[in-house]
Amino acid sequence: MSISRRSVLRTAAAAVPALAWGAAAPTGAAAATARERSAPREQATPQWQVTPFPLRNDFGVSGLAMTGAAAGFAVGYQVAFWGPVPYDVPAVWSWDGARWTEVEGAVTGASGRLYAATAAGPADVWAVGDSGLAVHWDGQGWSRSTVPGTAGGAFSGFAVAGAGSAVWAVGRAGSSAAAARWNGSSWEGAALPLPPGTSQLTAVRVAGPGDVWAAGDYQASSGALYRPFVVHWDGSTWSQVAAPSYPNLDVRVLDLLVAGPSEVWLAGGTGRYSQSGLRNAFATRWDGTAWNGTRTPPATDPHYFLGLSLRGTEVWGVGYGGDSPVQRWTGSSWAVAPAPFAFTQPGVFTTGPDGTTWLFGYGAPDARTGADPFTARLPAS
Repeated sequence: MSISRRSVLRTAAAAVPALAWGAAAPTGAAAATARERSAPREQATPQWQVTPFPLRNDFGVSGLAMTGAAAGFAVGYQVAFWGPVPYDVPAVWSWDGARWTEVEGAVTGASGRLYAATAAGPADVWAVGDSGLAVHWDGQGWSRSTVPGTAGGAFSGFAVAGAGSAVWAVGRAGSSAAAARWNGSSWEGAALPLPPGTSQLTAVRVAGPGDVWAAGDYQASSGALYRPFVVHWDGSTWSQVAAPSYPNLDVRVLDLLVAGPSEVWLAGGTGRYSQSGLRNAFATRWDGTAWNGTRTPPATDPHYFLGLSLRGTEVWGVGYGGDSPVQRWTGSSWAVAPAPFAFTQPGVFTTGPDGTTWLFGYGAPDARTGADPFTARLPAS
């Protein structure tokens, strides 16, 4: 089973030293937010509410879009064996507040995988995936549209966010990062300031009509180190934002979180990707001026962060590998947070409209007993 958020990040191996940037003191609203997050407070240990997920062999889940406590969707793929050569087809599951049910025929006649989903409301859910495939739920049924590619190739959507006529999908077209916006009736490709070499965008967050962030990574040439790639939309153009760097290490970006005014988080993993994979999770915070490095979790914790989510005023992260895959940022360091099972391997992480934290993954009371697919949710703090 593959639970990595991106196919290029399915393995992690030998540990490498983690490097960090010196933190600059935030000011103004960012400082107030940081003080609020670091202030000590008494709180009960949150309890995950676990529901088994009916994931059959040859199926996979890669996105969650929750519209309420009793409504939402999971998206992914099925490996079809209906011809001489196996191939992937999109798959969708629905949540009714008590159980997950596969929605047969939700996306008919399409091939490829759905990689990501987002929900702006019960009648506004989007999912994107391979070959420019985009699907939309309007509260009554699913419809299909196509995200345009470029001269370099078809569009593959790795992330999607937004609402109404301000939905953004990001990913890759051919060997270059790509982005497109839904204008209410069709998708329009966007001009990006591309870095040299090959690139991709793996995360996008919409903070407002003129405030959209996207991030991924690039490789300037064959054999070169992977570097972070961050861009921002101001309502008219995309511009490149100076990105953090770890000397002599590959940096793969897997998620982005806009936590408040002048507070943007970037997370993923570092290591020597071509040699031993990723071994250290990283997270860094943008204060409106510069990236402020945060201490990476101990080596026994995630090898890389798969996703970030805002739980109340706290930033939470989940990652692959290690003994403590669920982490929370205390305002000064990463701390172990409760996980649904003693053995938990997260796959998808998101926040619902009511502040509920949702997690899809595989878990068991003991790793030796084998792990089963599940979703788990934490009530809003």
